[in-house]
Amino acid sequence: MSQPRASRRPRKRTEGFTLLELMIALAIGAIVVATMYTLSGSSARAFQTQQRISQLQLQTRLAMERVRRDVAATGFGGTPDSQRERSCFTRGILTPLLGVQLTDHDPAATAALATMPGAASAATHGDRLRLLGNMVTSDTYLIANTGAANGSSVLLQSNWQAFRRTFAADPLGMAVDPALFATVFQAGTVLHITHPRGYHFFTVSGGGTVDSAGRTPLVMVNPPLPALDECNFSLCVGCQVSPLTLIEYGIDTAANTVPALVPNDPAVVGTNTILYRRQLNPVTGAVLPGTTRAVLEYAVNFDVQVVYDRLPAGNAPILIGPVAAIPVGSESRVRALQIDLAARTPDTDPSYPWPLPGTRNPAVDPLTAFQVFSDRPGSARVRRSVAEFVLENLALRGL
Repeated sequence: MSQPRASRRPRKRTEGFTLLELMIALAIGAIVVATMYTLSGSSARAFQTQQRISQLQLQTRLAMERVRRDVAATGFGGTPDSQRERSCFTRGILTPLLGVQLTDHDPAATAALATMPGAASAATHGDRLRLLGNMVTSDTYLIANTGAANGSSVLLQSNWQAFRRTFAADPLGMAVDPALFATVFQAGTVLHITHPRGYHFFTVSGGGTVDSAGRTPLVMVNPPLPALDECNFSLCVGCQVSPLTLIEYGIDTAANTVPALVPNDPAVVGTNTILYRRQLNPVTGAVLPGTTRAVLEYAVNFDVQVVYDRLPAGNAPILIGPVAAIPVGSESRVRALQIDLAARTPDTDPSYPWPLPGTRNPAVDPLTAFQVFSDRPGSARVRRSVAEFVLENLALRGL
């Protein structure tokens, strides 16, 4: 009897991938990784670009807010035009004191912007703006009496609410902060003194002092207060005094400011044009030491235009503007300022071409790009802030 054949078992397939399958999988994986790397790199660059633009926009808005605060204080305690104020004497400061002064196309700003190639073919503008008012304390103070018979000093009323608000050294306002008082009324500060009868007198502080008890605030003045007929300032009962500050805004290079300002990003090659703010002597125009500040770095445009009243006080207002300059004879009738402020990113963006494609004309159209370097591709991005501010204190004077 024959033996049955042994059953044949199927041979199991060895688990794994063939060489061809591995090569295909590696190729697909490499493509996926390269795609993800490219997308993540592009996203990171786009995120960094947006961060720089957002920071630039914020810096521009903060700079505009700094200008707005000074514009709001312009004329407070001051004057639209000292030569048009009511007076009955010739003594005092003879230099005209103006609430607003504007220099269109300031030479220093034009020269600073011209150091960059893009300035010649972009809508850049550099003005110089000066604002006069009590920018330090935003208060006026009551004169108790003259501290000397010849009117060479005045004693301020320390119980006056505005005085306490500014100079109180304790919660009850019983003592004066001598250091602050000396700073506000430091020698060389222009003082605007108004008489209850409506007369105005401008003089210069010789320094402010407070006695040891902190209760006798005295300010030296020169020229001394006049004692003439109806506008007798010698007693000055009810007179009020305000310290005046002259603030100047303009564009210049960091190296040309006094003292020279150090940019936040010195590694960037090229000119750093800044919007500066500094305090000047209202009489001589000299820059006061230690008052220059950088308001906005890499500024490429500071265009100021004025709106003024064509008719003098007493008539219904006829507003003209905005115009680039204050007409002669209208210095006291400036009613508003329109300010266009722009700044660029420190370096160029190769993906942002210069000039921009299309039919745009960089020399006429609003700034959106700026060529910083002629030997590099691309351009710097630009952000603008435009605002109009009413000069309420000057308008209410009605000169």
